Amino acid sequence: MPKWKLKTEPDSKEYFTIFSTAIKQSFITKTGGLNESGYGLYLSLLGVIGKNSAYNSKPRKTNLIIYDIKKLKMLELVFYDPINYNYGLTDKGNITLQILARCLEKRGIPKI
Repeated sequence: MPKWKLKTEPDSKEYFTIFSTAIKQSFITKTGGLNESGYGLYLSLLGVIGKNSAYNSKPRKTNLIIYDIKKLKMLELVFYDPINYNYGLTDKGNITLQILARCLEKRGIPKI
């Protein structure tokens, strides 16, 4: 009988660049683990979008927001929408949230 393998698509170029930037800023480890500051960033990004979890990761147990909006804007992860009077994630913020959620599940290393 044939064995079926699931095809996994490689991650995008942006994923690789943001993954390496997150390592340099010590949010994650080189092996795809999550540091304490990375978990704080994950909680802060979830607070911005108003959800308890993202990308099929475990739901958060606390509603703390570690990083303030000024820091998240400086990292270019959030933007302000003046029409709806709220904050949202930029493309870099979405990919960063995906990386942090995958690192929380210990599968954050980019796929080639």
